[in-house]
Amino acid sequence: MFSVPILKGLAIGKIGFLGKLGLIGLFGILALVIVVIIVIAVIAFFLLKRMNKK
Repeated sequence: MFSVPILKGLAIGKIGFLGKLGLIGLFGILALVIVVIIVIAVIAFFLLKRMNKK
């Protein structure tokens, strides 16, 4: 009888932990996407500058 709520608590704890990891993963992916966009924008900006000089 006592083991059931403990197992439920452990399951919820694991789901919460996985949920936190999932959120960190999502933020990591978003950060990577933002960095990639910034890098592409900077490269495009420099390429445009070079094209304008010529």
